[in-house]
Amino acid sequence: MNGNYGLTGPSGVSLLACLALVLSALPQGRSGTALAAEVAGGLQVVGTTDYDLDFTSRHTEIEIRGDHVFVGSFIPLDENGMSAFKVGDVSDPSNPVLATHFLLPGAVLDTQVNLDEDRCGYGKQLFGLGDPACNTVLAATQAAPNDADGIWLIDARDPAAALPWGWDSSKPMSEQVGFINRPLRGAHNGFLFGDYAFAAGIGEASFEIWDIRPLFQSPPAPPTLTATFSNTRDTRPVKALLERERTHDLFVQRNPDGRVFAYVAGPQAYIVDVTDVIAGTQSGDISGNLVAFNNYINEDGTVTVQGFTTGGNGHYAEPSDDGGHTYVGDETGCGEPGIIHIFDTADLPQVGEPPRQLTEVGVLSWPTSKAPMCANRHADGNPPDGQNRNGDITNLARTGHNFRIYGDIMTHGNYSEGAFIWDISNRADPGLLAQFRGLDGRECQGKRAETPDEKRLYRLCGSFWQVVSDGDPAAVLAGEQYIYGSDRAVGLYVFRLRPNGAQ
Repeated sequence: MNGNYGLTGPSGVSLLACLALVLSALPQGRSGTALAAEVAGGLQVVGTTDYDLDFTSRHTEIEIRGDHVFVGSFIPLDENGMSAFKVGDVSDPSNPVLATHFLLPGAVLDTQVNLDEDRCGYGKQLFGLGDPACNTVLAATQAAPNDADGIWLIDARDPAAALPWGWDSSKPMSEQVGFINRPLRGAHNGFLFGDYAFAAGIGEASFEIWDIRPLFQSPPAPPTLTATFSNTRDTRPVKALLERERTHDLFVQRNPDGRVFAYVAGPQAYIVDVTDVIAGTQSGDISGNLVAFNNYINEDGTVTVQGFTTGGNGHYAEPSDDGGHTYVGDETGCGEPGIIHIFDTADLPQVGEPPRQLTEVGVLSWPTSKAPMCANRHADGNPPDGQNRNGDITNLARTGHNFRIYGDIMTHGNYSEGAFIWDISNRADPGLLAQFRGLDGRECQGKRAETPDEKRLYRLCGSFWQVVSDGDPAAVLAGEQYIYGSDRAVGLYVFRLRPNGAQ
């Protein structure tokens, strides 16, 4: 990510050489969907845990920093509308344990460590250990009681004692200084970069940027709103307000040319230059900072990008380390193939120049034929209930969910299709290196049993929200570092990539 680890591992071994070793054991001349049909292994389960909590919470986003993972959870909320934010100790990957947890209002749908890598490092490659911004974790929440939805900023200097910054047990949640309230519809996703927290849309702006440095004062003070972006320069013949409300997620990265961009996913994908905001020289409305976009629908109404067969939700976006390509995943369902669109994002224009319409240069997809989700769709005469399609609890969505890029590899959570590791050295034509697939009827690694009528508890194991790694791509390819998957049923899987691709 961000090019910090380059193309060599700690021992100077070329990442491409490691990649060649892995690929030598796989069918040659195959990539994408073709290879996905042939490789259904390559990931060894090293350890797993459901954290031994007293309630059957389901797990969401996961992030790794040092020897600790930070994991959100969502359904079912407890009787007070709360869910758990969890910190796991993975210093012994074969025996991950719960270090601490605390409750937050609503569903914790996103968890982010600070990904200003030049300042903070990432995974096991840590810098800025004494920098409070580098030891801040973001949690984004929705569906909270009393409109207590928003962004929480968590003090993780001591991960085993993590709590929101400035925590005061005598005050209600809505008055905590480490909380940014977004009452309209909550904050489904956010991002941390340097001194700033980004809150994704589902509100009146596409995204907001908040200065978190007041939290580190004595006494701590609430973050301050610094900048907002509204997508007002899109040329599509659609309602701009709808598009602003449906912004789903974003990723922020400093590119090799020094500029910092926000890569935003919603019904479309677009890129915003936030360099001057990060540098502290720009604030207010930055809607003029749009540098690139993909309309999906042309001005004449014809469709440029196929794949939005269930309503069209560009779900997650992340660039390659060099910024030359950006990957945008759709959240499909009902048995449709998983899709990640690949765009050429090299040589982006400067702020003030005409924004560039992105060109799609490839599509990463995988089959989902073992997920006949449409069989029971509308069976009771009502609209389908989210990913569960009217209680069809044995055939959950195989849609792609969140992914993460490290040099020439991509780690990828795919709901019930499992955990994928992709070779993206050919940026426009990725190939599958390894997969851990969830299977119906698995024991769920000891997870307590649930009754069949608990429709939204995702009995199927191997249903991954996100998969991340220790961060050094060469070491991961050699099987010397670990990969962490947030399983909605089990909790946490720790994997190791087998260098020969074996089962």
